[in-house]
Amino acid sequence: MRRGGRERGGGVIRVFPLQGRAILSTSTYVEWNGLRFLLDVGPGSVSEMLRRNLSPTKLRAVLISHSHIDHFWDLVPLLWIRHLWGQRRALTVICPRADLELFQWCAEVSGAPELAEIRPIGPGEGCALSGLKVRAFEVDHERGRMALGYAMEDLGKARLRVEELRSRGIPESEWGRLARMERVSMGSGWADPRDFVYVKRTKLVYSGDTRKCDGLLEAARGADLLIAESTYLNESLRDLADQRGHMTIGDAVGIALEAGVGNLLLTHISMRHTEDEVREEVAKVVPGSASMRIFVGGSEFEL
Repeated sequence: MRRGGRERGGGVIRVFPLQGRAILSTSTYVEWNGLRFLLDVGPGSVSEMLRRNLSPTKLRAVLISHSHIDHFWDLVPLLWIRHLWGQRRALTVICPRADLELFQWCAEVSGAPELAEIRPIGPGEGCALSGLKVRAFEVDHERGRMALGYAMEDLGKARLRVEELRSRGIPESEWGRLARMERVSMGSGWADPRDFVYVKRTKLVYSGDTRKCDGLLEAARGADLLIAESTYLNESLRDLADQRGHMTIGDAVGIALEAGVGNLLLTHISMRHTEDEVREEVAKVVPGSASMRIFVGGSEFEL
């Protein structure tokens, strides 16, 4: 489901939802300016990658949100098949620090522990990943178990403030110099590029499993893409959602709208709901004036 559009940031993102159903598995394959990574790696992720000709050996990283089996179990066969296919470059595994021993065990069981560069991380901490800035934030899933979401940004691309340039009467022939951060002579003064150039960064946010919470809302502000769990259909299942630490479709859409998100991918949808039911619910909760694009299902898309 697509609604409107939005200015893109500094990089092209291709998104392949591999497993979007709760309990069975959760995994999203992302290609961002040539960097390929997974957001969670639940059971069946590797076989789905192979079915769709997405090579496991080209992955550079996996970001794991928490230690429920439907979010991490295919880390074992992923490392194993990379070893069998002769991949010698280690896979970066970003994971909750509280569960470090579990993911070290996965690497050992795979038979290729040397192919896992495990980077434990906690809420509020960040790291660099091939030109992307990654920041972890805490979400509200299960009491006593650390669950993380991830916010990722690229280095950005310089953009010109076109209306400001025109209002100041700066000829288009000089815009290129300003874009290169060069000062331009303007009669008795100078045009400073800092007044006319800004950096537009591309931002992706992944919720992991969570109830509706302020941490996710704040992380999602201004995101070009929010990948949000939306396990339950509507308010008729509110008690179940609260009990099990999940969101409804209305929760996910509401956060995306309040945060000014450009694109929303709904994932981790309960097996009790059909794709048609999800689309019907989205149509009910999204205002007709909203410009946000919404994606449901397993088809790939591009920003």
